[in-house]
Amino acid sequence: MRDYVHEHFEKYKQEPVKPQIVCADGTAYSVQASVGHYCSPRENAADKYYTVEVWGPFTREPEGWVPVRNVNRRIHDRGGLK
Repeated sequence: MRDYVHEHFEKYKQEPVKPQIVCADGTAYSVQASVGHYCSPRENAADKYYTVEVWGPFTREPEGWVPVRNVNRRIHDRGGLK
């Protein structure tokens, strides 16, 4: 499966807070990873993250330490990227 999360992070490498990921069906997620987010590794600009922090359209609190493969599946299930 395509690694949408790391592609997005690479595209916005220089930005400390990444813009939302927008899926083909219009669903948008804020996916973040840094020393200040719920992720692993908990560091800035890691080469690879295993878990990330996600804010979605149906969340009031961040989902922390979400496996990247699960986020990629969500994006894939919504038709990929817009």
